[in-house]
Amino acid sequence: MENLEADPLKNASGIVIESNIDSKRGISSTLLILEGTLKKGMYVICGNSIAPVRIFENFKGERLDEASFSSPVRITGFNSLPEIGAKFNAYANKKEAEKAIITVIEKETTETKPTNEALKGKILVPVIIKADTTGSVEAIEKELSKIKREEAIINIARKSAGNINEADAKFASALNSPIVLGFNVETDPSARDIMERSGAVVFLSGIIYELSEKLAKETDKRILEMPRDEILGKIIVLKTFSRTKNKQVIGGKVESGKIVSGKRFKIIRNDFEIGEGRITGLQQNKTETKTVEEGKELGVMTENKIEIVKGDIITVIGN
Repeated sequence: MENLEADPLKNASGIVIESNIDSKRGISSTLLILEGTLKKGMYVICGNSIAPVRIFENFKGERLDEASFSSPVRITGFNSLPEIGAKFNAYANKKEAEKAIITVIEKETTETKPTNEALKGKILVPVIIKADTTGSVEAIEKELSKIKREEAIINIARKSAGNINEADAKFASALNSPIVLGFNVETDPSARDIMERSGAVVFLSGIIYELSEKLAKETDKRILEMPRDEILGKIIVLKTFSRTKNKQVIGGKVESGKIVSGKRFKIIRNDFEIGEGRITGLQQNKTETKTVEEGKELGVMTENKIEIVKGDIITVIGN
């Protein structure tokens, strides 16, 4: 440690080497300063956890006013349990620290959201897990992994130990209708109003199975409420003709309903949806038309990225 070289004029940064929750003192972490100086009155951020540097001690438990690089220090007053091994950064005041937290939240939201391809035809159920210990967080996550729904993706957007705090509430407000699961924790007063405005659904319980059950019921409710495509008709593809870039001409028969020019469609192959497109023109008996009824053969001009092949089912959507 004596050989470490760093700039003492910088705000402190380093890593978390220990974290715990004390029923009397709250959440505290031991931090190893690798760069700069930490002073009383600063704010420390580790991931999405934040703490004011008020209760500030060395490894002997002695109060400090400042500490420099290579020093292990203990900070008490974090709003959630920092992960061991996580990096920390110190900021001169609360305003700077809150700006940094917003950047972390925006990055977290982007990184945890599934791709548009994965979400196709499904609803996203974003979940925030808060629990009394990291072990409880892991147990809840394992229980939630048993919930399987074809029409929904349950996405753990954020998880940590500690009460539901202001940072959690701000993160929730960046999500669309999140569900917050709290195990043996409470909602901090500073978080309550933000959470309500965000439209978050909050479930608190001391039983893990009960939280899992509530999430499953809320997910099923959302699946029932999701908008459904109105199917106008289906075409069985009998033959394919020219294809240029994203344009294609196919021949087929209307298997059910009616086909309308200008409408969107889905390409179904071996019972799986593989792509989508739009009808740009219809022909029946070599004559252009706007609609073709059930049982009739037709020619279809389409725009689609995935090539349509013989045997595909084209499901035409009304809305």
